[in-house]
Amino acid sequence: MPTFREVKTQTFLAENPPPAALAGKPQIKAIQCRLAKEKEYLAQVTAKIAEREKEIATLESSMPPLPTFNVSRESLLADIDLGEATIDDLVKFDKEVFDAQKKYTATVRSIEAKIATPKSALAGLKKRAAKADRRIEDLNAEEKRLRIEHYRAEAEAAGEEYVRLTYEVRRIAVVVAAYGGLLKQIGFLNTIADQIGAIDIRPLDVDSTHNKTPFFSSNELTPLIDAEQERILAELAAEGSAVPSPETAPAPPKKGKEPEPGTVRSKIWRSEDYPVLPTHAITEE
Repeated sequence: MPTFREVKTQTFLAENPPPAALAGKPQIKAIQCRLAKEKEYLAQVTAKIAEREKEIATLESSMPPLPTFNVSRESLLADIDLGEATIDDLVKFDKEVFDAQKKYTATVRSIEAKIATPKSALAGLKKRAAKADRRIEDLNAEEKRLRIEHYRAEAEAAGEEYVRLTYEVRRIAVVVAAYGGLLKQIGFLNTIADQIGAIDIRPLDVDSTHNKTPFFSSNELTPLIDAEQERILAELAAEGSAVPSPETAPAPPKKGKEPEPGTVRSKIWRSEDYPVLPTHAITEE
């Protein structure tokens, strides 16, 4: 069976659910969807760029080397002057050079023609990738702005709840201190008031808590505690109950013996003897 504290905790969580998940925020979710699509698109473009670059590299590697010859035209002319070669040899040489250069030029032009299309496509793909990068950068900036707005709004809302709960803590602390004071009046010494006065709840770094959290100083708590004691005594008097005094208070139960019906053993006190408390006092089971 859950304890009183567990029940109160479960009730509070049921009445105060945590903020909705970030993915559920429409604006941020819309940005995230657009980002996902842009990143997917950029990945496709990048893959195509890699394909085109590989294609271009393969074609460029097939470029033929410049034609080379065993002799130079200048050397052949010298041989003719020395009678070691004839004009026919020069004509034959010139024809070989011409045919080789013609073949080389035709091959290079053919390869360059094949490269032209993928090079143009590559240039277009790189422009698309650059535009996608800029869109992603803009969307990231927009998502960051929306996240900041969302986080700040949630922090401010949580800060308002924080302030509300600090006042609730003070209200409950005042009730406990009021009963502690009444216990002192009938001879049951305790340090509740001192403990409550030592509570220090500070504002958080959000606007909704600045100068709004309650103080637990004795100057502020004392009149509240006195008023609560008056309320308790008036309530007892209205119910026809007599306020016990040191002379009329029943003796505490003996050690090892269960308290008499109508008495309450509080878990607050670190003592083996327990006085009679008001029967309507709230205790933790």
